[in-house]
Amino acid sequence: MKKLIIIIICALFIISCRLITEGLTDKEIVRIKSNFTIEELDYFTDVVFNSDFSNKNTKLKRWKKNIGVSMIGSYTSEDSIYISDVFKIINNNIEKIRIEYASENKADLKIHFIDYKEFSGFNENAVLAKNGYFNCKWNILEGIAEGYILINKELEGDGRKRVIKEEITQSLGLPADSYKYPSSIFYQLMSENHTYADIDMKLIQLLYNYNLPIGMTEQEFKDIFLKDE
Repeated sequence: MKKLIIIIICALFIISCRLITEGLTDKEIVRIKSNFTIEELDYFTDVVFNSDFSNKNTKLKRWKKNIGVSMIGSYTSEDSIYISDVFKIINNNIEKIRIEYASENKADLKIHFIDYKEFSGFNENAVLAKNGYFNCKWNILEGIAEGYILINKELEGDGRKRVIKEEITQSLGLPADSYKYPSSIFYQLMSENHTYADIDMKLIQLLYNYNLPIGMTEQEFKDIFLKDE
């Protein structure tokens, strides 16, 4: 039995290495370097390979299928309209997949509008969040398979919109905040700004339109795109 487990682990390791190394062609690498600035590539590493609630570096992950989204709890018609607008912006900037509403029983991503005191019932890390939180399940073969978002139902106005847009965007596979760009949707400090900065859209496009391998590490990314800088 132990030998079988070892064989399975080795096979998965070999598959993961092959997927990472074969995911990018030289032509694709040149295209990325031509279409993105060093600042954009560097910011990508901040947002993709880190986590707001863990000191551990994360691996690159994204959805490989259309994302069906449902809303649950104390949401409003204004929330529904706003989220539809977020979907349109994302869909206009990514290729191959779409994000759209789905019934709760068919949804891949569920947005819960609840009291922040209820966050702890979903995940121990969610206790650290008071405004919004997201989590997902993923694997190297399928990418992100499912996830959920928690929104503090007491939030109002532009602050509510910002948290909604930030959490939806992070659920795409852009999980971390940063202090670098105050105009960015990923800015660490709470803000009323709920518009995407140009650099935010570049990160979304890079993640979804350029065949970056799921499971890629920060060091692998830097070795390919930032090692000469």
